[in-house]
Amino acid sequence: MDDFLTKQKASFTRRVACAGAFACFAISAGLSVTGALADPAGRAALILSEDGLGDAGWNDLAWLGLKQAKEEGLVDDIDVFTSNPTEILGLFTSLASAGQHDLIISNDWNYSTALAQTANAFPNQNFAAMDSMPAFEDGDIGKDGTMTVLYSQEQVSALAGAAAAFAAIEKGGSKVGLVLGMEFSILHDFEVGFKFGVQWAADYMAANKADLYNASAFAATDPTERVLWTYTGTFADPAIGKSATTVQLEQGASVVYQVAGGTGIGVLTGVGDYHRDNNIPFTELPWSIGVDAAQEWVDPSVLVSAMKRQDRAARDLIEMVANGTFRDEIANNNGVMLMSLTNNGVKLSNPEILQESMEAAVAAGKLDQSKMDQILAEYLQLRASLSKEAWSAISDLETKIMSGEIVVPKPSADPVKWDIQALREELG
Repeated sequence: MDDFLTKQKASFTRRVACAGAFACFAISAGLSVTGALADPAGRAALILSEDGLGDAGWNDLAWLGLKQAKEEGLVDDIDVFTSNPTEILGLFTSLASAGQHDLIISNDWNYSTALAQTANAFPNQNFAAMDSMPAFEDGDIGKDGTMTVLYSQEQVSALAGAAAAFAAIEKGGSKVGLVLGMEFSILHDFEVGFKFGVQWAADYMAANKADLYNASAFAATDPTERVLWTYTGTFADPAIGKSATTVQLEQGASVVYQVAGGTGIGVLTGVGDYHRDNNIPFTELPWSIGVDAAQEWVDPSVLVSAMKRQDRAARDLIEMVANGTFRDEIANNNGVMLMSLTNNGVKLSNPEILQESMEAAVAAGKLDQSKMDQILAEYLQLRASLSKEAWSAISDLETKIMSGEIVVPKPSADPVKWDIQALREELG
């Protein structure tokens, strides 16, 4: 087992050697520690999906959260691994049997079955499963040491859908688009949340800006045909994402929301290339919407990003371990840590978060630091292309969701109550 773990770490080091300082920094010990606790967690392991660091999204966010935890003195050391579904059981087993990590974080839903198996075999090891429910059965002892981090992706997707619809109505678009990865329950939350937000914005405009709305191409489009949506079947092929986006743009999509991981990068660049190929200013339609991280730096035509604060979750998990409350939190919350609008676990991007995202991209070798000021200026310029009233209405929607006045359907939580086929018939 020790030999297997050594090979895994060596493999990770080789993989990130050419990925820039950010990825290599993940296995260094040079972070400065300020405000350290009296008893910080000794060591944490983060196991990334096979995209590794520098993905401009899910993996990078998890690392940023652990980086923050180390800077705060919540943990002494961090080991980062890149794995895949074929190798993950061996890596989990090696890490758990070595007993060197106070917390092992799994950052890929494909690892859920292997995580449950390992947690049952090593019940004294602490685990966290990001955005996935490990395949435990009743009575499994591994549950006691495993925290599942889930997200209210339907809530932030509703905000993204409202932004897309407002943009289409104000700027002359007739439809909006949605490009997703593989079809499963969590992606249904994104899909339905986005469509819900589109309908909410249309109703808002009809009630509050009737003249503008009634004269719009969006109002003239059948409500069940306003959202074009495509499941690509993959999270790791930007070319497929770009191709799906091109088709939607040709069919009239004016704003395209990417929910496809690495495939979705092709959505963002595809919209940007459409501008460049047709000599369209970035402040004019079409636009795109990023996901998970603040992705506005990828292209100036990214209006906003619907974030799942993986960084915040990773940092807070480490704090629980450092405070000695990790297993108490599992017991008190049925093993689930829910990240929602209410606790800032999901939210739309803002300038401060974009700044953090750009700094991570620079460290990963994905972005030239000299471009950061220009990107921020273009970001603010694009946001100003959408009216203040639209942004205010989106904020109002957020407040009503947080208060419970508005409940966004969440198929993954109750597939009977929120049947996906019935919702598609209603929302398109």
